[in-house]
Amino acid sequence: MHFPWGSLLRAVAAGEVEVLRNLRRICASEALLEVVIGLDPERDQSEIERLGIAPLTLEFIDNVLRPNYAAAGFQIVERGIIAAADWPRLNTSWARRLQGNERRSITYLIATTD
Repeated sequence: MHFPWGSLLRAVAAGEVEVLRNLRRICASEALLEVVIGLDPERDQSEIERLGIAPLTLEFIDNVLRPNYAAAGFQIVERGIIAAADWPRLNTSWARRLQGNERRSITYLIATTD
């Protein structure tokens, strides 16, 4: 799931357990869920505030998202921040549009199903 927006962004960035359970329900066994979120704190400020999204730090992923994802049946096995130099590997039209904005942090997580 690359660059979700709106209610789906809120669900994966806040760890809304019920939505994550619905995602888990449609996954095959041993599925991988890759979530890539790109936010610019200035440019996206109104959307971040509207959705009530906390800063996506590694600590937030570990302390908030990891237990919420686990409650929904996902184990976060990798998480991190993608450097601007690694943008070319994100081969989507939306990634190309967002590329070049050094303020936009790219946070990712990879989870497996239980």
